Amino acid sequence: YICNTLSNYNRALSIIEPTLEYSLEHYGQMHPSTAMVYNCIGIIYDFMGDYETALEYYTQALEIRETVLGTDHEHTANSYNNIGGIYASLHDYPTALEYYNKALEIRERLFGENDPDTARSYGNIGSTYSELGDYTQALQYLMKSVEIQETILGSNHYATALTYNNIGTVYYYMDDIAAALDYLNRALNIRVELYGPEHPEVAVSYSNIGFIYANTGNYDLALDYLQRAVEVQEAALGASHPNLAISYSN
Repeated sequence: YICNTLSNYNRALSIIEPTLEYSLEHYGQMHPSTAMVYNCIGIIYDFMGDYETALEYYTQALEIRETVLGTDHEHTANSYNNIGGIYASLHDYPTALEYYNKALEIRERLFGENDPDTARSYGNIGSTYSELGDYTQALQYLMKSVEIQETILGSNHYATALTYNNIGTVYYYMDDIAAALDYLNRALNIRVELYGPEHPEVAVSYSNIGFIYANTGNYDLALDYLQRAVEVQEAALGASHPNLAISYSN
């Protein structure tokens, strides 16, 4: 909660790191609880933009889970998914797709298609296809994802907002600007309602909308949205976060 909702990453680390020491002392290295803590620390570093450190912790969690829980367990699938996300952040999309597909195969076997975790896998695979330039495949997976999320989670959920955001990006690449802005604004409205106006996820929405306005020649609106993104990110993420570099560039 402190990491995701309040964006206070240093405080989140200060809480979770003693938990790792406790888990190692009481349960040992090869235990599901220790894997969970490694995974949590990886998530925090992931949010901080320190992808190499996040990958180290995610990999330690995965090694424990594969050994103790097996390769067909939901927690193992979560590790595959998280590692896929790191490779996507590092722009290694083929490797990201490999891990995302491993997660999806497990989730479909365990939960079926109409499940939020399965929907998350569809969304991640769709976003990766978008980065690879295969927009037809991307939209197919993202639409499968959002249909499940709207039904099970509702249209005012953070996961649904993420998928709206990614669908909007694909429509932009497909030159459907009206549809792109529609979905990006849906994502923005949900995020402001859930998190308030000064959260990094809100900044992502501001940045994406500003980017579209910039590339369609509406520079005054573009600058307004991009400046909002910078202000939020400076306050929430600090001056060295890679997302802030992107916003400065935009």
